Amino acid sequence: MFGGAQESYGNTANLGLGLGYGYGNRYRNSLPIVHFNYEFDVAKNFTLAPFVSLIHYGYYSNWKGNRYRYRSTTIPVGVRGSYYIDGLVNLDSKFDIYFGGAVGFNIHNDRWDDGYDGPEYSGGFSPLYLDFILGTEFHINQKIGIILDLSTGISTVGIAIHK
Repeated sequence: MFGGAQESYGNTANLGLGLGYGYGNRYRNSLPIVHFNYEFDVAKNFTLAPFVSLIHYGYYSNWKGNRYRYRSTTIPVGVRGSYYIDGLVNLDSKFDIYFGGAVGFNIHNDRWDDGYDGPEYSGGFSPLYLDFILGTEFHINQKIGIILDLSTGISTVGIAIHK
């Protein structure tokens, strides 16, 4: 796509699975993530994409001879911006490289089974969502690509569907 024609990065749905980490040090390990965004072209080599992710964590605990389940769900929602640099580094048109950031907020819910009267976790948690991203896409064809996003909060591998 280089040879004179400008590549369009927008009108792309991205669905990824991966790991999330760094949520106010609330969790001590990586958590499974489902992530979705839809990119729109805003300027040359720059897209904005509304996004939503789902992070769910649960475990069982014993308290006073009873077994209780703890569940935590976090849903980051916001917008991310990506700047594509593949034209600057003269890559093959099958590859895209981008960097950017995301800002938004977290919808969050902690819950224990009914009847639990033990100590509850009260670690820090921020409703503000910030993330910095470095990613790449390999185009299988003009409509489908494989994406890899590495970031400070949510890293995913997934599929890109171009309109």
